[in-house]
Amino acid sequence: MSLRLRSELHFRVGARHCSAQAWSAGLGGQPVAEATVDDWHADPLAEAWTRLRSSLDAGAVPHPRRAKIWIDDELLYMGQLPATLSRAQAQAAAHQFFTQALLNESLHTAVSLSADGASWFTFALPMSQLAAWQGMLDESSIKVFSATPAALLDLQRLGSHLQTQDELVVMAGAEGLRFADHCGSGVRHLFWERCDTRDAQEVARCVTRQLGDAIHTGQSSFGRDAPKPVLLIGLRAPQLATLRHLVTADQAATSWRIAPMPLLDSREAR
Repeated sequence: MSLRLRSELHFRVGARHCSAQAWSAGLGGQPVAEATVDDWHADPLAEAWTRLRSSLDAGAVPHPRRAKIWIDDELLYMGQLPATLSRAQAQAAAHQFFTQALLNESLHTAVSLSADGASWFTFALPMSQLAAWQGMLDESSIKVFSATPAALLDLQRLGSHLQTQDELVVMAGAEGLRFADHCGSGVRHLFWERCDTRDAQEVARCVTRQLGDAIHTGQSSFGRDAPKPVLLIGLRAPQLATLRHLVTADQAATSWRIAPMPLLDSREAR
C-alpha cells in the first residue's frame, strides 16, 4: 500500500465499457466510490464519471482533481521493437512507425521494456481520443495525470498467477483476447486479437491456433510436439463464465487453468 498525497480518480476504459474508482489521499486500502459501465455505445468514460460523481455527491465526498486512465487493447495500436534501442530511440521509432502506418501524426505513444529485457512493447493512441477525455474531465476541473496501456497494469499483476516459467497466458477482455507468451524471466511476446469472448468455441479456436503457431515455430521450450501450458484469465465476469464453460466442454482445454483478475484492483492500481 502506498501513500497517496492527493485524492485520485482511476478509470479503466475500453470501446464500450469503463470501470471507475475514486481514491482519497492517505493510506486507505479501498476506493471510496466505484462505478461500472458495460455495453455503452456512447462515451463509456464520460458515463462512468457521471455515475461515480453521483456516488461521491451522495456521500458528500469531495471530487478528486486528477485522474489516471488505463486504456484497454481495443482502443490501442500495439507493436514490438528490439531492446538494442534506448528508451528515447524506442519512443522515437514507435512514433515514426505508428505515424506512417496509421497516416496520423497526432498520436500519444508509449513504450515499456519487457520483463526479460529483450524487447520494447509499443503502444499508440490517437491524441484526439485523449483530448476528448481531457476535455470532458476539464468540465469538472479534473486533469489527466497519466494515460497508460491497461496491458502494463495486468502484466504487473500476472506473477502471482503463474505456476511455471513457460506458459501461454490468455487474458479475455470485452472485445478480444490478449496473448502474453511467458518464457523464463518474463513475457516475450505480447499481442491482441479481436474475437467474441462470450463464444467459448471461438475462444478455443483462437487459443488452439496460437498454440499451433508456437509449436510450428519451435517457440515452446517443451518441444515441437508439446505446446505450452495455458493460463486463461478472465478480466470480466462474462468472459470468466465463458472460460469456465470452455474448460468443461472442450476436451482439448481440460488441462488449461483459469484465474480471475479484476479490471482495477480493490487495492490501489499503481
